[in-house]
Formats: sequence, C-alpha cells, structure tokens
Amino acid sequence: MSQTTRQELLEHYRRRYSGAGRRGKTKILDEFCGLAGYDRKHAIKLLNRKSGVRKKPPGRRRTEAAPRQAKCFLLLAFAGRTLLALRGRVTNRL
Repeated sequence: MSQTTRQELLEHYRRRYSGAGRRGKTKILDEFCGLAGYDRKHAIKLLNRKSGVRKKPPGRRRTEAAPRQAKCFLLLAFAGRTLLALRGRVTNRL
C-alpha cells in the first residue's frame, strides 16, 4: 500500500474514530489495523492525532547549558581571587 493511500485511509478513519463511542472505536481500530498494517498502539496514536500535526521528537534539553556556564564562571572567578590572594606568597616549591 502506498504512502498516499495510507494517508487517505487515515483521514477517513480518523473522522469516523473521533465521533465513535468505545465499542465503535474498537471495531474501527480493528478494521484500520487490518487494512493499513499498523500495530494497535501506533494506530491509536495516529487516529487520535490532529490532522497533519506531528510532535517533535524529544531531543536534548537546552536548559542544561545555563547552569554549566554559571559553574564555569564561578570557578573562574574563584580561581582569579585565589591567584590574586597568593600573588606575593608563591614559593619555589612548585
């Protein structure tokens, strides 16, 4: 079955599925899975989804960058203060 045929089939069954009751949804889901070849769970997700809307897949969270930058800044500030405090006290033991 071609992708366009599956899309047309999905649109047709999506309209029927959204207006059906629980028993009707079970029958519609069985029909749709038999025709399109999808597993039940995937078919449920497709039929409940709004037409043409796809969720973005979960990706890397970008909120982690800010705390990392703050930690680096604090570390550099601490190192700078430490070096200034030790400026005259460095011995030849290093």
